[in-house]
Amino acid sequence: MLTHIGREVPLSVVFTGTCTGMSLVFLDVPVVIFCLCMLGVLVSRKRVLHALVGVALGVILGTGSLQWSMIPAGSHVVQGRVVSSGFTQGNYRAVLDDVTVDGENLRGKARISIYRHVSDLSAGSRIRSEIAVQTHTGFGNRDEFDYIEYLLNEGITLRGAIRDFGSISILEEGCSRSLKQSFTRKLSQMSRPEAEVIKAVLTGDRSGLTPSIRDAFISLGIAHLLAISGLHMGIIIMLGYGISLTLLRFIVPVSLRTDSVRISHFVGLGCAVFYTLFVGAPVTTVRATIMAGTVLGSLLLIRKACILEGLTLAGMIILVLWPRSLYSAGFLLSFSAVLGISGVLMNLKQGPWWIKLLAITFVVNVFTLPVVSYLFGYVSFMGFIFNLIIVPFFSFLIMPLGIAGLLLFPVSETLSSLFLGYVVSGISLIFYLSGIFGSYAPIPKPPLMWVFLCYLGFIIALFSRQSSLRSAILILICIGVVIMPFHRELSRTWEPLTFDFLSVGHGDCTLLTRGTSAVLIDGGGMYSGFDTGRYIVAHHLLRRGITRLDLIVISHSHKDHIGGIPFLVKHFNVKEIWVNIEDDWNSDFQAILATARKKSIPVRSVCSGDGTNINGMSIKVLNPSVLLSSRTEKTDLDSNSIVVLASDETMRGLFMADAHGRIEQALSHSDDDISAHVLKVSHHGSKQSCSDLFLDTVHPDVAVISCGYKNRYHEPNEATISRLEKRGIRVYRTDIHGEITVSSTRSGPVVKSVR
Repeated sequence: MLTHIGREVPLSVVFTGTCTGMSLVFLDVPVVIFCLCMLGVLVSRKRVLHALVGVALGVILGTGSLQWSMIPAGSHVVQGRVVSSGFTQGNYRAVLDDVTVDGENLRGKARISIYRHVSDLSAGSRIRSEIAVQTHTGFGNRDEFDYIEYLLNEGITLRGAIRDFGSISILEEGCSRSLKQSFTRKLSQMSRPEAEVIKAVLTGDRSGLTPSIRDAFISLGIAHLLAISGLHMGIIIMLGYGISLTLLRFIVPVSLRTDSVRISHFVGLGCAVFYTLFVGAPVTTVRATIMAGTVLGSLLLIRKACILEGLTLAGMIILVLWPRSLYSAGFLLSFSAVLGISGVLMNLKQGPWWIKLLAITFVVNVFTLPVVSYLFGYVSFMGFIFNLIIVPFFSFLIMPLGIAGLLLFPVSETLSSLFLGYVVSGISLIFYLSGIFGSYAPIPKPPLMWVFLCYLGFIIALFSRQSSLRSAILILICIGVVIMPFHRELSRTWEPLTFDFLSVGHGDCTLLTRGTSAVLIDGGGMYSGFDTGRYIVAHHLLRRGITRLDLIVISHSHKDHIGGIPFLVKHFNVKEIWVNIEDDWNSDFQAILATARKKSIPVRSVCSGDGTNINGMSIKVLNPSVLLSSRTEKTDLDSNSIVVLASDETMRGLFMADAHGRIEQALSHSDDDISAHVLKVSHHGSKQSCSDLFLDTVHPDVAVISCGYKNRYHEPNEATISRLEKRGIRVYRTDIHGEITVSSTRSGPVVKSVR
């Protein structure tokens, strides 16, 4: 069906074979199946050898790809050359190359965090220090963000920390402050979100991009503008090309004796290389340069221009240099976008430019949608329109003015500030549009096979020739793409009562589901500022196919319980919120109330005796005993936590939040039936939790303790664990077992954990 593409662009067969071989090494069965399907429609007899060569090359690249270092956690002496350094989300980090650990060479780079008395480390400096090597175990939730894979994609194979900058020995001084450092410092002094956007798009420094800035761009569907991508490199190349061509044509003797157009093309490519070196040549930027440069270079050097051939060549170069890019979001998005552009230009060789612009914008959005849905879970339904408006505005106004400001900076800061002022105004307009029109909605995470099915359909639709077989296959693919999400939603209807205890560090977060109904008790939270709602809870909800919460119960307003809730209330469809107090000066509590008022979500203060029934799931409040009007310094939030008993005819669960000690005693002596199959242990298993009387009254089969790995409170307490185990209760802990799922069956609760 696509054998003509394989014959005309043999590199496409080699590239697909390479992806097949690498996914075989990484034991990624779904990717292997997809790649084999693509080989099946691409390969003809003449291209079998190309496919085999590609598979062999993929196996070699996959086997030789960077692996995480096996250096044990603890104190080690590290020496290396500083590649980059700076603050990222409040932490000072330095990336080192040419690294030795205890005298042994390290393959890859090391990333070091420095906590106290921080001073700038110049690029090129050679340093030596004793560091605490850190291992990363993750939170232990299903399908959570693979942080190690992310670091490996950046070429980093070791991470560690230095407590005090003073312990660093500088063996060799690097260069003095570079143009990039001076420029970014100037922008930082502006203390404006627009300046942070300029830093990101011109220098690649994204350390100042706050969640609110990212959300503004995501809501318009233009988040790709915040990272240096193939689009940015294309703009740099075109600016270099246009300026050089204009200058050469003004010099008449030169324009008569030389091929000005060809020279200008090479100048444009040279500008892209220079710009890559200026921003420090991080892996992501080099990938973008290769992608843009190779595609445009193929149009320049090959007689029969073919974007597809340039794209596959770029893909091969990137995979040879960085094999793990196959799983990088940036690579996948760039590759799919350019693949869509290639298909449009192949099918619209004739026609007005505005038709091609509309078609390219539409197809790029469609081609990247499956990856965005699978990896990020949020879609801006206005993205097509605003990409059509803002991308040209960004390409032809903001970027040229920004680059002019950057080039003028070493010459005249006054002139540079003038140009940058116009750029700030342009970005302010984007923020203004985001405030009025911007919105994005969570969508259920699709199955991986749905993503592959989409791309198989896209490729066949744009690149295959007309035939009855093509039409039949496209019809079948369309049916599959439509049916799979409906089947998933339908299957949720029959799901039994299930309790998901998420691993959110030293905090609480529990999801109760029955059928298509969902109740969330707390959302975790960290005092470090890490948003558990955005990065853990929301991801879990979308993986489960949940975009609507029938009820959110905020047991109390301590950070480790309420911290993740504001994001969820803002971006998910929430029907009702329960709180334990009518008014609380906690900032997260106030943010939740403000969003609830804006979205007309009812907020209800509850106490003992309140309850509801949601799709056969009974939710009964056992604590606090009375309604609280407002919080004072003397208010004991732990003792006034909302305690919930959730049940149906098959399973009962008691969720204690932080209500321990005397509250357990009170519940044990109350008239309420608090017996339960599953007990969420109060207060992370502290010493005052799980008294003998309380355990004898509840008589649980399973006890779940939500606590952080090696937390500073040394919880759960050994005495608490002993009281549970003495009664034969099965104990599960999020710090050890990760995410814990308890499902009801006819024979009793079934417990599954990630670890």
